[in-house]
Amino acid sequence: MDNHDGRRRRIHPLKCQWCDQQSLNTRSGLAKHLARCSGVLGLEFPQTCRFCFVECQDPDGLSKHSRGCYSWEQDSGSDQQLLTEYEQQLAEINRHLPGFAPQMNAHFKLAEIRSENGVRVLALFRRRPGQSLADFIGDVHFLECEGVSEVMEDNNIDANMDTHVDTNMETNVETALQAHPYGRLVSLNEYRPLENMDPLWALQLVQGTEDNGERLARIFQEMLIQSGNDVLLAFKVEIFGAQNEWYDPHSYDLLETGRNSFKVENVFHDNMNKVMVGCLQWCVLVTLAVILTDGTVIVGPDNKFFHPKATSRIWIRKDLGGGLCTTMARHLHSKFDKKATLALYAAVNPLLNHHTTMPVTLMTLYAYKRSKPWSGIKVAAFVFHQLLTERKIVKAEVETHIRQALRACKGIPCENLKILDQMIRVMADEEMFPVSTPVNNCLTELAENLGDEITSLNNREVMEAVVEWIKSMTE
Repeated sequence: MDNHDGRRRRIHPLKCQWCDQQSLNTRSGLAKHLARCSGVLGLEFPQTCRFCFVECQDPDGLSKHSRGCYSWEQDSGSDQQLLTEYEQQLAEINRHLPGFAPQMNAHFKLAEIRSENGVRVLALFRRRPGQSLADFIGDVHFLECEGVSEVMEDNNIDANMDTHVDTNMETNVETALQAHPYGRLVSLNEYRPLENMDPLWALQLVQGTEDNGERLARIFQEMLIQSGNDVLLAFKVEIFGAQNEWYDPHSYDLLETGRNSFKVENVFHDNMNKVMVGCLQWCVLVTLAVILTDGTVIVGPDNKFFHPKATSRIWIRKDLGGGLCTTMARHLHSKFDKKATLALYAAVNPLLNHHTTMPVTLMTLYAYKRSKPWSGIKVAAFVFHQLLTERKIVKAEVETHIRQALRACKGIPCENLKILDQMIRVMADEEMFPVSTPVNNCLTELAENLGDEITSLNNREVMEAVVEWIKSMTE
């Protein structure tokens, strides 16, 4: 910690005021120098510190005082050297992001901020066209430690800082996209920012007889979410509603009435981290995406990698008619006795509209198990496939497959086969969708049991297929 004024606060070299000694790199170095400096030893004490007016009784007292005097004069001639060190550190930190450091210098300016207690730190601010980084070396700007109000000495610095201190510097989206090859997947000219007061946020999911679920899915399917340096591109989304009989049992109230029209959040819900965009009437769940700025692919609703901030921005395509989008029915892992379980509230990039490149669902799990021997998982997957494609379950077919699975497991039923046996006892010969409440209870339990198998497939087979597809699109 010798080289810092506290955690993460790098200081400039410090100067001795009584000799021509080269500047000292640390406060402890300055203190040691002052204890033996001939200029200091020749002074008459007590002496008053030139910078904070504290009285020191002897050379040892001055030496000890220098360790904690944050007003001590710094060597302004070292600014260029400090900038060089900073750029080297930046290049090292971002060595895995090709071209990022040059882009940083092109779009941001370096300035020194001094807080009320005298602590000085470096900061990056968005530059204006025609200004070079060197124009701002040596600028000193005063920043209050408590709160976010600023008193800047230089009018070139924008004063419209965000009220969230950790996000007071907006990253240029185009710069962020250029930081990784996956940024080639989108052209920012085809997008527009979805501002806070955009009328879209006031659109109701259901307006009279008009259902806007499919429209909303189409709008948000290829959205970009920008949070600081990270930009997420959606490939598949689901719309969750909260309107009367269309109330979605898995919806999540992200937003309360206030000055913001929408909110972006990584929500922990149903034992998963879900990236969601929400307004008062509906919310959007991202179920397939890629983080364009680091290449991370997310398959399924569980997203542990993208963490939106309060100031995240949304970008949608300008020309929705020309966008890549296939709308489809979405379904839940429960409430199979409700008609709203199946609605046109999902949209996916059509190039990924295949069971091998889309998140595995209850409807598509059977496609992975079709060639496997019969088991409790395969029978359960068959039941959901029939229910969600044929809109019915035939009791005789399920009984036949249960017997096949029991023979394969030598008559010892697994948990899924026990639940299926209970379902057979309470279901009709043909259980039509939406199903009866007793059958729904069994299906809900089965769906929960299949969660681990679905997650495993998403993280292996589907993940590999999506990564290969993205690579082919960026080569």
